Amino acid sequence: VNEAEREYYDVRGTIDKLEKEERQLQNNRENIKAVISECKDKENALLLERKGVEDRFAVEFNLEIEKAEKPELEEEFTEQELRSKVTNLRDKIERIGPVNPMAVEAYEEIKERYDFIEGQRDDLNKAKEDLLQTITEIDEIAKAAFLEAFAKIKDNFQKVFTSLFEADD
Repeated sequence: VNEAEREYYDVRGTIDKLEKEERQLQNNRENIKAVISECKDKENALLLERKGVEDRFAVEFNLEIEKAEKPELEEEFTEQELRSKVTNLRDKIERIGPVNPMAVEAYEEIKERYDFIEGQRDDLNKAKEDLLQTITEIDEIAKAAFLEAFAKIKDNFQKVFTSLFEADD
């Protein structure tokens, strides 16, 4: 009985130890799932940010990121040739001068003015179309009124003319 009890407690201890390890593994799995979920969220945020940057480059610089990231080199260059090209490019950049930090603000102001003027132009074009339509309608009404008045005058003239010549007989 003592030996059975000892075996029972040994097995029970092993089971407790395994259950503890299982709980630890489940906690680790949950933590890993949380980290994976957080990484996916960060990845999605970065993808959205990258898309925004790509769109901005496309609009502002007319440049596609894929082409900028992977330039197609037609030939191989030596290190010295590459250093020379880099030096030439740096010289060109220096000759261009510093970046105007106010350029973005100036662009926004000009764009806002452009949009305003474009809106006014669209309003003027619509007003022009409306005026032409109104002129056409007034023209038709005036023509109809003129023809109606002319017909009445003609009828009255014929009556007066007839009565004048009938009176002399």
